[in-house]
Amino acid sequence: MLPETDFPSSDKPKYGKSATTNTNYINNIDTKIDTREMFLQSYNKMFISEKTVEFFLNFGELLETKEFLDIIFQTKKYDEKRARTNSKVNHEKQYRITGDFWITEIEKITFRFILKMKEGIQKEKKIKNIKAYWNTTMTSLWGNVYLMEKVYGKAIM
Repeated sequence: MLPETDFPSSDKPKYGKSATTNTNYINNIDTKIDTREMFLQSYNKMFISEKTVEFFLNFGELLETKEFLDIIFQTKKYDEKRARTNSKVNHEKQYRITGDFWITEIEKITFRFILKMKEGIQKEKKIKNIKAYWNTTMTSLWGNVYLMEKVYGKAIM
């Protein structure tokens, strides 16, 4: 008598088709995955609203959208570091931009940015380096945020 193993038997089953050829269970599952919806759900980060994500998704592909959204955070991190480096006051050495109120401002800037890109395409005057342009736009935003928070405090807008 052979010992029992955890491996499946290589013999054909007594009833129906073998497990590798029986695909009836797949027919009952909707295999279409909405990658756009998955992206919207997974991109739940501070400073980025669903509306901002939608603006970019409506204009480009998922990978491009991710790159544009990542620029928002890269430039924020850059400006925070720059603020800490240039700081003469000790409490600013730990400076971090916070606050949900910047979400709306980023939505507005994103909307204007998308319009400018579309306008450039229609007039056949495309922005030469769109990502560099967006990077400059976001660097400017975070620099202004820093100045506003420094002068008026963090709870503004």
